[in-house]
Amino acid sequence: MIFFSGFTEATRKKAVIDLLLKQSHTNLSYFVLLSVSSLVVALGLSLDNVSVVIGGMLIAPFLTPILSLGLGITVNSVVTVLRSFQGIITSIFIVLLWSFIVSSLVHNQDNYLTTEILSRGQLSLMYFIIAFLSGLGATYAWVDPSLAASLPGVSVAVALVPPLSVTGIALAQANRELMFASFNLFAVNVAGIVLASIIIFALFNFGKFKQFTEKKVEEEVKSEGV
Repeated sequence: MIFFSGFTEATRKKAVIDLLLKQSHTNLSYFVLLSVSSLVVALGLSLDNVSVVIGGMLIAPFLTPILSLGLGITVNSVVTVLRSFQGIITSIFIVLLWSFIVSSLVHNQDNYLTTEILSRGQLSLMYFIIAFLSGLGATYAWVDPSLAASLPGVSVAVALVPPLSVTGIALAQANRELMFASFNLFAVNVAGIVLASIIIFALFNFGKFKQFTEKKVEEEVKSEGV
């Protein structure tokens, strides 16, 4: 493909893989950023303030383990997929925990349903399309380092933390309908991003780098064991 000819260098692709795996590594820094993001988003939802919600979304590093899942599927690496799943599950737990705590402290059952919260309890095909398109943009920005400045904007378009925060709030308020609806919205967003990332990584022929990807994951595991 002539369109992709500028991205065929193996060294650049390995650099992309290396950076994505590093930034999707769920270390202390990752957890601190995600915790801060979860608190800001939960408070923004409670205040019905979209600007605060957007600010919290910009902090969140949640997108990277989802993109690394798409990479793992593309290169057919079980260890990379499992690593990504572990990061995603841990991230879900953190967001749910902080939003549950915030809701338990600031809400009561009579006044917690703000417009921002209710909007995350609505599911339609359009949300999947938006997540898919955002995933295309996010993955393309990772593949082409010159587009890195676009990633903050993509992180806002990719709604991950807000619907999950609403799930935690609904859990604290024992609102089963809202809890399931918001979590389904989160799951749909994740599915759209993963599908889009697989397509982009496959188009750019990242599937040939299974050995390099697994080597980086193994190095990460060894460094943690030291």
